[in-house]
Amino acid sequence: GLSSVTVEGTDVSAGRRAFYYCTGLRTVSVTGSLSSVGEMAFANDSALTALPELSGVDAIGAQAFYQCSSLTEIELSQGLLQIGDEAFSGCSTAASEVVIPESLTAENTGANLFYGCRNLRSVRIPDHWTAIPDGMFYLCSGLEETVEFPENLTSIGAQAFRGSGK
Repeated sequence: GLSSVTVEGTDVSAGRRAFYYCTGLRTVSVTGSLSSVGEMAFANDSALTALPELSGVDAIGAQAFYQCSSLTEIELSQGLLQIGDEAFSGCSTAASEVVIPESLTAENTGANLFYGCRNLRSVRIPDHWTAIPDGMFYLCSGLEETVEFPENLTSIGAQAFRGSGK
């Protein structure tokens, strides 16, 4: 099956289910620029070990990397403006640390974003956020080191930290 993909060109969008259920896909190289990642674009790609270059991405669709259980890190674009529900849900071995970019707002962040990311240990949330979305860190059982809450926080969503920490 498909094990490697190279994306060339500028302003390329990975559409809805573009690489859905490519269980043998291990690497995605981007030689140009990726502008968006559609809904379920890489969902269930269980062998994918690293995210494609996301530095130019301003939108990530719902479940874009759902159940990518071999990912080892999650680095979000500093220009990210929107991310859908469960975008990284089930990425159980991914990212011991995640920094939410300043460009992203809580209102444009989907529910259950890191659901089941058991390896997540530390997270930094932008200072301008006033809310934590529903289920954002649900079942992030490794989340025990650091969660930096914004000073202006007024709301923590339903089940935002359920089953997190030890």
